[in-house]
Amino acid sequence: MELFGTTRTRVAARHALIAEDGYVPSVFPGWIGTTGFVHLSPAMGSRVNQLTVVFDEDDGQALFPTGENEHVFYVESGELTWNGKSAVAGGGLLHSCCN
Repeated sequence: MELFGTTRTRVAARHALIAEDGYVPSVFPGWIGTTGFVHLSPAMGSRVNQLTVVFDEDDGQALFPTGENEHVFYVESGELTWNGKSAVAGGGLLHSCCN
């Protein structure tokens, strides 16, 4: 019997399965009309960050660090504009590497 209920979410030394009931909404500085759900992060022992970003409005904004960071975005629906120049429609993939 589990004291706090059941979930399929499991985090182990070499893997993590984050079920939807384990998604925790987060608000990040500089993000407007946007909610982030962090799935993996260095705080969990990972060497990457993985998150879902949900835009609440048509003109939502999420800021990501540039420089030595590599970004890969899958756009489920709507359109994504990256650095004011790259636009990707729903079902598209955007890769931006190390500016």
